[in-house]
Amino acid sequence: MPFSRTFATKSTIKNALSLEEFLFRSRAISIYRELCREIYKTHERQDLMRFLRDEFKVNSKQSDLQYRKYLLSQALNTINQMTASLGITIKKNL
Repeated sequence: MPFSRTFATKSTIKNALSLEEFLFRSRAISIYRELCREIYKTHERQDLMRFLRDEFKVNSKQSDLQYRKYLLSQALNTINQMTASLGITIKKNL
């Protein structure tokens, strides 16, 4: 049976992200990873990780880019308030 080579087709191209969506997605992933690293250092890590994971999972279903940007900024504000009340320091350059 000969091997066949598959090339990119229109079906895979139509599922591609726009540049703005790609940049937003990479920023959201980097913020999530940085928060995971910072949360891991705390003694409340289980509760904070559960909260962080649930927030990102619930908001991942949104399709409007502007609304997702709004949700990400709201999540960062909530996380900053929560960590401040718990006495945890997280880098402000997120």
